[in-house]
Order: sequence, then C-alpha cells, then structure tokens
Amino acid sequence: MPYRRLPNTDTKRLRAMKIALDKAEELPVFKLPFSMGIIQRIKTLNPNFEKHIILQRESLKLQVEKQKEYSDLYKKAKTYVSHFIQVMSMAVIRRELRPDIYKFYGFTKQTVKVPSFKNENELLEIGHNLIAGEKERMLHGGNPITNPTIALVNVHFEKFVSTRRYQKQLQENYQRCTNDISVLRPEVDKIIQLLWNEIESHFSKLPDDEKREMSSIFGVEYVFRRGERPEEETDKENTKQEEEVIDDNNQKEDDSQLQYSISF
Repeated sequence: MPYRRLPNTDTKRLRAMKIALDKAEELPVFKLPFSMGIIQRIKTLNPNFEKHIILQRESLKLQVEKQKEYSDLYKKAKTYVSHFIQVMSMAVIRRELRPDIYKFYGFTKQTVKVPSFKNENELLEIGHNLIAGEKERMLHGGNPITNPTIALVNVHFEKFVSTRRYQKQLQENYQRCTNDISVLRPEVDKIIQLLWNEIESHFSKLPDDEKREMSSIFGVEYVFRRGERPEEETDKENTKQEEEVIDDNNQKEDDSQLQYSISF
C-alpha cells in the first residue's frame, strides 16, 4: 500500500507549491480540492523561498566558474612571493645584502626560508610583509631587489587578493541564502502538509486507489514500500526520481568542486 511522503528536497517543495498555484489558475474555485486561503499563503511564501534558492544556486555557480581563475592566480602569486624570498636569500648568501635586512620582512636569519604556503592565509601574511618590508627598506636607502621586483610581485599578489575577496563575497552570499532557506523551510513544509491534508480530505470518499490518483494530479506524492511496487510503477518511479534529483546532484557536484576553494 503506497503512502504519502512530504517533499524532502527544496526542488520538490517548489514543485509541490507550483502545482497548486498552476491548478488554482487553471480551474474555477469550486473545482479546487483546497481552499483559497491556503493558496494565498503559498502566493506569499513561494516567491521569497524561490528567490533565495535561485540566489543560492547562482552564488554557488559563480564560485565554481571562478574557481579555476582563482587557483591560477593563487599559484602565480605563490610563485612570485617564493622567488622574491629566494632572490633575497641568495643575495644575502653572496653578501650582496646584509643579513639584517630580514627584519624588514618579519624574518630572522634563523627563520627565513621559502614557505610551503599550505593555505591562502599564510600567503596573505607573508606577501603583505614582503611588500611593506621592501618599501620600508628602500626608504632607508636600500637598493631594490630585482628579478622579480617587488612591483611585479605586488601586481600578481593584488590580483590574487582581489579575486579572493570576490570569492569570499560569493561564499558569504551563498551562506546567507542557505541560512535564509533553512529559516523558511519549516514554514514551507507546514503549508504543504496543510495543502495536502485538504486535498486528501476533499477526495476522502473515493476508493483508496482513486483517491490517490486524484490527489496526485494536484501534487500529492505517494511512494510504495519496499517490495510493494508493481513493475510498471517501478519504472515510472525510477524515471521520476531521476528527473527530480538532477538539480540536487548538480548542486552536490558543484559543492565537491569547491572543496579546493579558499579557506577563510
């Protein structure tokens, strides 16, 4: 015996409300198996819920699209910062520069080395220190380090910082929308439950199979327990499930791509 199952994804929630809204537009009021009061509540809630879902997905999509560009800029900034430190250290070894220059960059003779840059925060800290330190050293009469110059390091470092800032903004937008959706979701579930209760109540005098068939037309979902579903119903349900999870699977794929994104 199939049983009713409330939507368990946001895609299904949107579809359940859309079916009710579409039916309310297509049919006269006296043919609707639900009240206009609940339709008014759906009309109020649905646009806001859908808007946050669209914004959430757009933010995630932009993060994924910009991820390769961000990764390339991160690697290039690491390269230039690393090369600057190498050139500085070799100049000290050759005694072209005095060891006390390390203090300008936040290093000591014992700690100066090319960092591994395991995360973006380490690159940010060292990059800022190098740029500020080189400027200060030159103000004290020092000759500029070249190949690369600090100006060239700064160009690539600032591109990385700017792109990182944009990625962070997108990430914050995504998280804000996710939080807003979480707040709205219980109310959406409550309205759908009330809607489906009214629909089933309207068709309650019909035989069970006919009641489920009519209720399904207005968006109510029924699923079979394991081992109960006839073969033809299994094929229909499998096709339906494949269509339903496209958006959810795409979002999971996008999330997995962002595992290599920035750390804040």
